[in-house]
Amino acid sequence: MTTGEIKKIPFSFHDGNYKYSSTNTKVLEFTDRGEMKALKSGNTTIVLTHTGANNKKEKKKYKVKVHDKVKKLKWKKKTDRINIGEKYTYSISYKAASKKNIEFKWSSSNPKVAEVDQEGNVKAVSAGITKIKCKMVGDKKTSLSTKLQVVSVPVSMINVKQNQFVMKLNTYYYINQMITVSPDNATNKMLNISSQDESVIKVEYGLLHAVGTGNTIVTIEATDGSGCKQVIDVTVDDWIGREDTHFIAHRGLSAEAPENTVKAFELAGEKGFYAVETDVWLSKDGQFVISHDGDLKRMCGVDKNIGDLTYSELKAISIKSGCNYDKYKNDSKATTIPTLKEYLMICQKYNMIPMIEVKFTEGNALLNQDNALYRLYEEVTSIMGSDKVYVISFHQSIIKDMNEIRKIKRGDNIKLCLLAGECNDIKAIGMYQYCLDNNIGFSIMETSSEELIKKMLADGAEVGLWTVDVPDNAKKYIGWGVKFIVTDKVLWKE
Repeated sequence: MTTGEIKKIPFSFHDGNYKYSSTNTKVLEFTDRGEMKALKSGNTTIVLTHTGANNKKEKKKYKVKVHDKVKKLKWKKKTDRINIGEKYTYSISYKAASKKNIEFKWSSSNPKVAEVDQEGNVKAVSAGITKIKCKMVGDKKTSLSTKLQVVSVPVSMINVKQNQFVMKLNTYYYINQMITVSPDNATNKMLNISSQDESVIKVEYGLLHAVGTGNTIVTIEATDGSGCKQVIDVTVDDWIGREDTHFIAHRGLSAEAPENTVKAFELAGEKGFYAVETDVWLSKDGQFVISHDGDLKRMCGVDKNIGDLTYSELKAISIKSGCNYDKYKNDSKATTIPTLKEYLMICQKYNMIPMIEVKFTEGNALLNQDNALYRLYEEVTSIMGSDKVYVISFHQSIIKDMNEIRKIKRGDNIKLCLLAGECNDIKAIGMYQYCLDNNIGFSIMETSSEELIKKMLADGAEVGLWTVDVPDNAKKYIGWGVKFIVTDKVLWKE
């Protein structure tokens, strides 16, 4: 109630046999006619006592809040226009002798356009017009209202990080990662992405799918009707990717540094080769040393066999040949014959898989500590642990003996491959069925017949090809499904 206001009692009894009272007569009193009269702001409770039959009494209570009259009610803060998703707080000002018990109720004529809470906080929901009303509780005449228009924020610009780029055939690209939409508070940032030529690029759920080689335009357009759009020039090419197959550096990156040297192995690691192939011989004193040839003529210009020299004697002989020798002739990493241990440490450092071609054939007793093949297994696993290691050889006896060693030692990480030259018939590959039965792969020359290679693949054999230095050839073999490619060069696009 408002001070000075007179109201009827909110309840009564039909027989009229009742009494009424106020718990705070300074706030509210009753007139001679039994009506409530508000005197000053405050709270009270009116009590109505009814006496019925047999003097049975029944009481009803009613809480009353009294506030002073509000004068000069007006907007203190308001707006007539906000954006979708925007928030705004309305406020009012008024005068009253006392602000005790004065309450206001806020409402929106269309909550689907804008919602308002009882603190005057508005949230714009959708485009349209609504009326925001602030009404005094207990006084219908004391109120304010204002019209509010909610509008959408159009997209003004679509930005792309680059307006042209190249994709690899049969790959996907999430185009949204290179797009930003302005302004940040745009109401509808949904975009329509389309390809001018779907035989080159198909758009699938925001992904660009490179389905064919060629060039096309990809258009990115706002869906809010603003007309904003951007175009990207996309070229699809069918190059080789590093992950397309297992690329193995032949004698290290031998097209960039002298073969089978620390430098060649490190360069392979720096380029990210999956594995690095090398060749292992025994020195006179039983050390495992790295060299493709059994003698030193080609690489060192010395007419001596590796097996006739101790490792200290071998280490004193310099390599004087190989790719980019002049560039590295003063670098000991490119001019010193390395040990197997040095090679394995580089493989471990660069997370490359070792592929060790065993050239020696000495030893038969599998578990004899003096057996070279057994010692090779022990040295490799002492450094590489349970990491994968390829052991390959042209010698069938080496493959069979190492197969027995890995069975006895449970060396499941040792992967064996039988080496073969140019082959055109399965019969030319010794122990073919033995290899299939024992999960032993094959590494054969790339000049072997296509029919043979595809037959081996159809049989479920793991087939690798050496030495593949032409990218188009590598691409063809990858299409056939070969497991690995041994190469002197970096064949993939960097």
